[in-house]
Amino acid sequence: MEFRLAQKTDLPKMMAMIDTAKISLKAAGVDQWQKGYPDGEVLLSDFTQQVSWVAVQDGEPVGMITILSGIEPCYHTIYDGAWLNDEPYLSLHRVCVDGARKGQGIAGFLFSQAEEIARQQGIISLRVDTHPENVPMNRAVKKAGYLYCGRITLIGSLEHGDVRAAYQKIIK
Repeated sequence: MEFRLAQKTDLPKMMAMIDTAKISLKAAGVDQWQKGYPDGEVLLSDFTQQVSWVAVQDGEPVGMITILSGIEPCYHTIYDGAWLNDEPYLSLHRVCVDGARKGQGIAGFLFSQAEEIARQQGIISLRVDTHPENVPMNRAVKKAGYLYCGRITLIGSLEHGDVRAAYQKIIK
């Protein structure tokens, strides 16, 4: 499997992955990604910033992840717990796998590649959040070795005010 920066030509496949995930989340009664976020505008912004990555198999994107450095404003305050450290971190967002390829280790591959990027930047800490009831994502995050740290509240997006389970991993 290849891991590379997303390209604008990947946008239709990436939006299809997101749309399928939105349908699956809604069917499971999870309100994550049900308010119009993420959309094409968000993905285009990620392209411009060169923070959107894809896992590619047989020439097609099969998974995606956004990897951001710097302070994530919604991670400033954590409830019912604490972050593992206050060191610089990468934050992982918009993790999504092609619905037809779930269960093939693609999410784990995305997380391992994010860790490699962190190592290259000399960063030992990664943070990620997801809806508390998004069972597949919570499972994938824990399987990748992330520890539950508490709850955060989203700010500055269409999901402003929504609560998320917050995770962190310290790598060596």
